[in-house]
Amino acid sequence: MKDISELASYETASHEIIVLELMAGSARHLRSNTSFQYIPSAK
Repeated sequence: MKDISELASYETASHEIIVLELMAGSARHLRSNTSFQYIPSAK
């Protein structure tokens, strides 16, 4: 069962890394005005 727990912890770590990369990418886009093209209007 050790292999399964190691795989689960690895998947969790990689998922957190992906989330952090997406957040960093979003912040990078927000700093440039091009991001406003992708934000849908609230109307």
